[in-house]
Amino acid sequence: MGDQPDGKTYTFTLRQGLQWSDGQPLNADDVVFTFNDLLANAKIPTDWPDILKIEGKMPKVEKVTTSRSAHHPKPFAPFLRSAGGVSILPKHILAATLKLDSQGNPAFNQFWGMDTDVKSIVGNGPFVLEEFLASQRVVYKRNPYYWRKINRATNCPTSTN
Repeated sequence: MGDQPDGKTYTFTLRQGLQWSDGQPLNADDVVFTFNDLLANAKIPTDWPDILKIEGKMPKVEKVTTSRSAHHPKPFAPFLRSAGGVSILPKHILAATLKLDSQGNPAFNQFWGMDTDVKSIVGNGPFVLEEFLASQRVVYKRNPYYWRKINRATNCPTSTN
């Protein structure tokens, strides 16, 4: 199951040099934050814990140098498929949103909304929002920090190791 002999532990190595769309490094701290502080937070509504839990428990995700390690209480084959679909979120932007408001809810739940300046939204995909007009149009531009480069001759992505 897992990549370790116990069948319960998976270790992932992140590509070197990953960056968020604002140029900040994307690293194991972001992964640990996403799993442990956001997905495992009962005050943040998401269905991801339902997919990742085994016997009612979220995997323990920890930083191992520049990698991340996930540990389940017992072997859990679907973890690889599920964990690979989780969108990692930027700790440097969202950590402060975990503070609770007067109703006991984290500010995270309202942080990026319909009134947010789209240029302030940080991601790690090939494109970032340039303009958003509700019910009219969405304009994207290339993320200059995306790890994969486009071969201009073929218009196809190429990986850079």
